[in-house]
Amino acid sequence: MNSSRNLVVVAAVTGAACVAVQEARARAARRRISWSPGGGTLHDGALHARTLGDGATGVVLLHGLGGSNAFWGSAYDTLAGTGRLVVPDLLGFGASPRPPVGYTTDDHVQALETVLDELGVRGPIIVGAHSLGCLIALALAERRPDLVAGVVAFCPPLYPDEATARARLARVGVLERQLANDSPWAEAICRWACRHPRGAIAVAAAIRPGLPAVFRHDSFRHTWTSFSQTFRHVLAAAEAGRWLADVHVPVELVAGTDDPVTDLGYLRRLADDLPHVALRARHGADHDLPLTDPADAVAALARAALLLAPSGASRST
Repeated sequence: MNSSRNLVVVAAVTGAACVAVQEARARAARRRISWSPGGGTLHDGALHARTLGDGATGVVLLHGLGGSNAFWGSAYDTLAGTGRLVVPDLLGFGASPRPPVGYTTDDHVQALETVLDELGVRGPIIVGAHSLGCLIALALAERRPDLVAGVVAFCPPLYPDEATARARLARVGVLERQLANDSPWAEAICRWACRHPRGAIAVAAAIRPGLPAVFRHDSFRHTWTSFSQTFRHVLAAAEAGRWLADVHVPVELVAGTDDPVTDLGYLRRLADDLPHVALRARHGADHDLPLTDPADAVAALARAALLLAPSGASRST
């Protein structure tokens, strides 16, 4: 019975992958990703984190669902010139702890607060984030205005309601599609991938041919619980619009016009309604925006980091 079920899961994953390969290769042909690993030292505590520079203030970078700190490569190391650069693996992902339960927004924010405290980062900080990380960044800013001076959110998955959230998130990948539709196959696919990492990495390579190999490897460094509960309690909950309204620091939303995950119409409404929110739409950019144009992303973060310097003056780098 288990063998038959495994065969069905393999067939389902393979079929979905084949459908996605053609489109993925076309996207890859239109973009180039120049990436190398970031430097610094590693810290293991409440979260696994890469750090560079020193001081109690600086920039924190948060990755998306199924990612790791590797997402923010060496192009972002220049941000250490603003103080401490902290790039963690989110709770349950990468090399960070994977508790058996506890992946609500509050759990993710608490883990982030704890690792910053361990590192002596007292703030103020600028939080740069991609996809899922944007929601955790906004929740942190809403809860800790004493700590967060500004947020730059790349490809933010902000939605007006849960139905819209699930419809948009179903466009991310095979596993996300199953989760968004409450499919019983979601857990089977995730567990199959964890038990057969070589096969799963091969499928990921076919779907996302333009990504560095370390990304494909790290995309399976989680548990079913950490992935599914983070998806349900953070991404699909669609609460970040409320958090954003309660944030009282500058927030820049950076979204690509070709990103199927972001709801540009909703982002425009948020920017129009909230004086502390600005939207910058990047023509032709997709959900990999911080990878395909790191120079622009670094520049946006560096502008935000001016808030960290006394009297708005920039620090020397």
